[in-house]
Amino acid sequence: MNYNKLYYFYIVTQLGSMSRAAEKLFVSQPALSKAMKELEWFFEVELFYHGKRKLMLTPAGKALRKECARIFADEDGMLQRIRQYKGADQTPLYFGYMIYKEIYQLKDIFSGFQEQNENVLLSTASYVERTDLTNDLLSGKIDVGLKLFTMEDLLPELEFCIIEESHLAIVMEEHHPLAKRLELHLSELSGESFIFLGKDSNSSEYNTTKEWCRRCGFEPKITECYDHVGMVLMMVKAGFGITILSDLAPTDYINGLVTVPLVNAPVFYSGLFWKRDNLKSAAAQFVEYFLLHRKR
Repeated sequence: MNYNKLYYFYIVTQLGSMSRAAEKLFVSQPALSKAMKELEWFFEVELFYHGKRKLMLTPAGKALRKECARIFADEDGMLQRIRQYKGADQTPLYFGYMIYKEIYQLKDIFSGFQEQNENVLLSTASYVERTDLTNDLLSGKIDVGLKLFTMEDLLPELEFCIIEESHLAIVMEEHHPLAKRLELHLSELSGESFIFLGKDSNSSEYNTTKEWCRRCGFEPKITECYDHVGMVLMMVKAGFGITILSDLAPTDYINGLVTVPLVNAPVFYSGLFWKRDNLKSAAAQFVEYFLLHRKR
């Protein structure tokens, strides 16, 4: 019995989505789907109704979910009970990150850093909104943050290190009539249906994208909005519309998508941030380790 695959199955059934589970588990969606297939081969039953757009469990799948809940439901409690013996002599370090291509490298970075720095207790949290991550940095809730940003977002209280430059681009299904274009002007897409990252006008991602469409002369026709980039990409793949994302979006992990650069697109950056007057030694160690070991 492979308990790692059982845990994957448990998270998939908790979230009701392969794409969201893949993001939470730091694995690619094809790898997660393969693990689910291997579980079905092991038990010699189907756990999911295949061919349906909505993720649905078979009776065998529902039975396995109950067994997994029995095994894994108290995971948080177990971690707290065991870590109380470890945390007393360790320095806590809180790291927040936004979900884009870079996060698929984080699992190895986390484990490698922890192995080399046993005196540090690393805790992590994911963010959808860069403004939420920034506010938690300023309040001291997290010590280091990995996020997308523009130069207009910079604040004097925060120090930063640029990791990569990016631009807004169009992501579309590979059979879209414009998928073979080398570049596009946003004004050419005024008649398209858009899927937005960010639920509503309270989202900085939503507002940035909508404002740029308006600057290019049209009001975007928004058919769907989601907080998770993986869900946005899955809806694009299903043919519900196109989307505007940073070209650092994790499109490589979903087959059948094409990214087309936009002419004169705003510049975005990915970077590490920390509070200028509060870079304690553990945070400095993590920043140094991250920059040295990230894959290029």
